[in-house]
Amino acid sequence: MLMVPRRTLLVIHGMPAVGKLTVATALEAVLTQCREGESWTLYHNHMVVDEVLTRHAFGTPGFVRERDERWREGLVSRLSDPALAAKPGGVIFTYNTENTVPPEFVAWLFNECCQEAVTAATATISGGDALLQEPIRMVSVCLVADQAVAISRVDTDDRKQRKKLQDKDFYEKLIQEGTFLEPAIPRTDLIVETSTLQPDEASLKIAAFLFP
Repeated sequence: MLMVPRRTLLVIHGMPAVGKLTVATALEAVLTQCREGESWTLYHNHMVVDEVLTRHAFGTPGFVRERDERWREGLVSRLSDPALAAKPGGVIFTYNTENTVPPEFVAWLFNECCQEAVTAATATISGGDALLQEPIRMVSVCLVADQAVAISRVDTDDRKQRKKLQDKDFYEKLIQEGTFLEPAIPRTDLIVETSTLQPDEASLKIAAFLFP
C-alpha cells in the first residue's frame, strides 16, 4: 500500500468571485477541527497582491516581478517552517489564473515548489526531522460557478475589504477577452461547483477528497 504524504500543498484555484477565499477559510477551520494533531495554514494570494499594489500598478513589470517573488517565498517558507511543518498538515493556497501571471510561476508551483520546500527544510533543521524530509503531496482543486452567479458576487462587502476586482461590467469584459484562461493550470484533481453549495458544504467535499 502506498503511503500518503503527511504534508500537503493544496492549491484552490478558479476565476474571480467563485468563492476561493471563503471556501478555503471554511476548509482551514474544518481541517483544524477534524484533523487532530495536524497544522493547517491558509495562504491567500491577496496577502501578497494587496501589499504589492501599494508599490506598483497592477500588471506593470514591477508588480509582476515582485508578486511572483513574494508568492514563491511565501509558499516555500510556510511549507518549510519547522514550527508549522513539524506536524502533519499543510498549506492551503488560493490562486486566480489571469494573463499577467508568468507561465513560469505556474510551472514552478506544480512541478518544483514542494521539492524546493523539502530541500529548504532539510537544510535548516538540526538532527534530521524525518517529517520535514518527507515528500509533500500537491493537490489541485478548481472552484467553478455559474457565470451569472460569479458576476453577482463581484461587488460584495467581503471583496471590498481587499483589492479585488469589484466592477461587474469590467469583469464581464475580462471574461470575454479570455483574461482568465492563461496560463493554463496543468492539472486539476477535483472540481467543486460553488453556485449552489454553501462554503462549509464545499469545504467538506474537499476534505473528503483529501482524506477519503
